Amino acid sequence: MYTIRTFLTSNALSLLTPSEIDLIEADFFVRTCEELKSFFRHQYKNFLQVLNYNYEMEDAFVENNFITDLVKDILDSEEYTLPGIAYHTQISEDALLDLILGRNLNPSLRIFRKIVELHRTSRPEFYRLMAKKIIIQDMMK
Repeated sequence: MYTIRTFLTSNALSLLTPSEIDLIEADFFVRTCEELKSFFRHQYKNFLQVLNYNYEMEDAFVENNFITDLVKDILDSEEYTLPGIAYHTQISEDALLDLILGRNLNPSLRIFRKIVELHRTSRPEFYRLMAKKIIIQDMMK
């Protein structure tokens, strides 16, 4: 995954403590998830308009479907099949089906992280552009 280390020089990294780097990485991960949610929100735009949801309800809808959307997007990329996702994430196919069908909306952090990491490998250009966008937004502040 593109991390903050990807964009900082070794000189800049040497000025930070390992704890500071970890905090910056966590912030970067949160922002990456926010960008992904924005991407999925855009895909649901017409559906959400029909439901006449306010922003908070839209956000809850997108968040509840986030992991499901990630797994479906991996499958849509045709980079991986369901057995391939199971193999590379070390998550059983049954557990993945629970995610896809929305029966498990609150997976463990371990499962969530593995799905995001695999999503990154199936959409590398998307993540590269998203990382650049996040960095540019920071520079504009």
